Amino acid sequence: MRLLYLWILDYRKIKQQGFSFSSDLNFTITPKPNDNGYWFDIDITLNEDYQDIFEGASISVTGIVGKNGSGKSTLMHCIKMLYGRLPRLTCPLIFSFLDPESKVVSTYFYQKGGVEEMMALPVTLKTTNQASGKYKFENPRPYNINRMADDHGRVNGLNFEFKNMACGYVTNSFERHPESIYHGIQNYSTTFLLDKYLNKQVTKLENKAIQKPAKIDKKILLYHSHLTDFYNEELQSNVRFLAAPANAVLIHKLNLPEKMTISFNFDDYDYLIDNDGQHSLYFNNAGLAAFHKKATNQLYVDLDKKRAFVDILYLCAFYHSIRHNILKDENFKGRDAVKDALKDLVENAEEVFPEIRKFMDGLQIKQDDEQVEIVHQILGKKLQNALDKATMIDDNLYLKDLQSFVFKIDYNLLGLIFNVFQLKHTEDIIFLNYSWGYDGLSAGEEAQLNFFSRLHEIKRAVKDKPLMLLIDEGELYFHPQWQKFFLTWLLDCVKIMFAKNQVQIILTTHSPFIVSDLPKQNLVFLRKDDSGNCGLPSDEIQTETLGANIHELFTNSFFLQDGLMGEHAREYIQGLIKEIKKTRKITREKYHKVYKNKVNLIGEQFLKTKILELVASKADFNLIDEIIESRSTELDMLKSIRNQKKNDQN
Repeated sequence: MRLLYLWILDYRKIKQQGFSFSSDLNFTITPKPNDNGYWFDIDITLNEDYQDIFEGASISVTGIVGKNGSGKSTLMHCIKMLYGRLPRLTCPLIFSFLDPESKVVSTYFYQKGGVEEMMALPVTLKTTNQASGKYKFENPRPYNINRMADDHGRVNGLNFEFKNMACGYVTNSFERHPESIYHGIQNYSTTFLLDKYLNKQVTKLENKAIQKPAKIDKKILLYHSHLTDFYNEELQSNVRFLAAPANAVLIHKLNLPEKMTISFNFDDYDYLIDNDGQHSLYFNNAGLAAFHKKATNQLYVDLDKKRAFVDILYLCAFYHSIRHNILKDENFKGRDAVKDALKDLVENAEEVFPEIRKFMDGLQIKQDDEQVEIVHQILGKKLQNALDKATMIDDNLYLKDLQSFVFKIDYNLLGLIFNVFQLKHTEDIIFLNYSWGYDGLSAGEEAQLNFFSRLHEIKRAVKDKPLMLLIDEGELYFHPQWQKFFLTWLLDCVKIMFAKNQVQIILTTHSPFIVSDLPKQNLVFLRKDDSGNCGLPSDEIQTETLGANIHELFTNSFFLQDGLMGEHAREYIQGLIKEIKKTRKITREKYHKVYKNKVNLIGEQFLKTKILELVASKADFNLIDEIIESRSTELDMLKSIRNQKKNDQN
């Protein structure tokens, strides 16, 4: 089912406004007053200029364009409510859906069952012969709401169920909209994902407090720790996307990372050195420093990378355990004098890593000791089994730095990643880090990876259901060069990832590059009206957008007003012109001291020439001679080019 038309009575700043998401059908709605409120006539005609540019019925794309505050996000929110929580929507709607297989168009209007303020919207439908020859139009059906049924209410009167379709929402922006109210859709906005994660953590802490009220941990989890764990959940999504064999062509085309570097840091060791005597240490700084030097030297003796990975893992866990006072008698089974054994290990061990492993493997898990459990998980068999399966890459980076290990991104890496980053860190310092490739990703590259990873998560959730895919400013963080490719990348992704789905895409954008990738028939133009509400432009957008020159799009007043120049530059140049006009006389010395550099900053050559002409009108003889000489040089250069072209022709 594909959404063709949506008329909204009153939703936030959208008042009695209709929006068409069909390229080949035109919808016109006319409200007519009657004794009970209004009656609505809908006229549907065929767009005679329609041309499908998306290769068949399985994909459709509509772009929503408008300035900030024009209502793009509000329209998106209403569509999310339509698909996910229609019984809870306190705004009456009229909407039309198309079944692409049967070519049947069904129109629905609100009748009753909502809150008292909701007005019934009875509808009559009129179509032309051309439209009826291409599609079958059913008589409009009323829908009724039962707000008390089930947890989220129920809608009666539809000849389909929204649960048999899917709606996904993706945006990389972090905003204040309460995304948690949009149930029933696959919400992969940054705001929703972070809220969902933090709510899960709060619930865990509440349950823990209820189960063990006498043993509430007085330490407050640092916010940085929560963000780190949330970031690690995003990482798992990234790896799932990158490791899926079906995505290989897309990943190569997007130049996404094919390698991951997992690295270790010695922050816990540095902390111990910097805080000598402030923790339960069993040795002094000098002894610990000598031990650390011996351990790191032994890392380089055996260049077996996976063995080195395990060795350094144990070493970092060892320092972590000392720092958090885990290595004490009650955490070891059948062992006394842990303090003496630890002191002997640090001061006398010749083969450091076998001794560390033997010592750390003696740790006993206690259910009420989160720190011991974390260390035990890090050193457990699951992680080491996952490491055995993962593909480590032999390269120069490893040879230079044994604290960094490069892995091929594939399904074998998933096990390692899930074991490493499923841990919830209770301090703001962790000793395992990762980066993509060798040098990591820029903010734009990471936004690109997150965007397509979230699409992959939506696919995993919706399976083969028909999908409404809502994308709010998906090009956010992208350089203009990437904005040029955004729609192509998106369509490639949909064809690969959602090959078995019917997909309707509605996206909002500020990018003229995306606008130029869509014909006008696939665009909804929004404008804020005089009362501050969302409206459609009263005058038809004359510009044909598909393949339009970006500069020509910008010159259209809908996209940009007051020219193509930045406002700060415009004010600077206007100020310079006013300053020159107020000056009675400009000497050569004054021009060089005050004006020359200011004029030379201007990049628009025609504007610069006009300002020089203004300067010349105020100039003395010496300055005019200099201007003439500089212009003569330009003329000589043009003459030289002309003569060269003439010689080439001969």
